[in-house]
Amino acid sequence: MSDEQWQNLQVLAHHCVWFTDVFDRINKDSAEVKWRHLCECESPESTPLPDILDQRVTKIQHLMIIRAIRPSRFIPAAQKFASDSISKKIVSDNSIDLSSIIKTVVAALPPS
Repeated sequence: MSDEQWQNLQVLAHHCVWFTDVFDRINKDSAEVKWRHLCECESPESTPLPDILDQRVTKIQHLMIIRAIRPSRFIPAAQKFASDSISKKIVSDNSIDLSSIIKTVVAALPPS
């Protein structure tokens, strides 16, 4: 676990009471090895949290943990959060063509 990841988890524990006990246990009972796996795996948003933490935290808390340990994976984690929280029909893997939307909106605007 990098210093930045450790510091991010410290901040999370400092500001979120629900994470304080979890953070205190990271250095105990070889839990750091389990957390290190989460910190280094390819897709932490799809990897179970250590110590059956998935069963004890909400989806938004899970997202906060991923943000703390893997900021670079926050967008995929947020997409998974949205997909898990909202109907999959609404959230899909199809990308939105923002350029096309802007052209349509601009074309519909009255001339200045």
